[in-house]
Amino acid sequence: FGRNMLNLRESEEFADVFFKVGNEKFGAHRLILQVNASVLANFCDGSHNQIIHIKDMDPRVFGYILQFIYGGNPPNDAEMLKHGKEIIDACNLYGVVGLKIAAESALVRHLSWQCPRWRCPKMFEKDTSKDMSRTRLGHVLDMSWT
Repeated sequence: FGRNMLNLRESEEFADVFFKVGNEKFGAHRLILQVNASVLANFCDGSHNQIIHIKDMDPRVFGYILQFIYGGNPPNDAEMLKHGKEIIDACNLYGVVGLKIAAESALVRHLSWQCPRWRCPKMFEKDTSKDMSRTRLGHVLDMSWT
């Protein structure tokens, strides 16, 4: 079933909404968006073959989000390290929690190996913030690594 969903996304067959991100166009299906990414579905106005323009986002990052929404695996760790912050920001924007958690986990795995407790104390502090868009990882990503 999962492979069929990914094939549907990749072929764009029966797509009824399109996202224009940079110079790339991604076909999607309102029903899939409604079930798995209601924030993206809320952009749809109901017209057939609607084109929704997404600004200020790398098309690869948007592609990762769509692939995950359609039941695909998150990007590999190398891609997560390269685009992790952008993926997390996009997931916060569109409410794709599962991919956000996967990106944070990949970054933490890398950072915890690269960053001992004495060098990165903020990473190990308890987060008492109620703001779900800021996590301990968010504080670490804002730090300079010099």
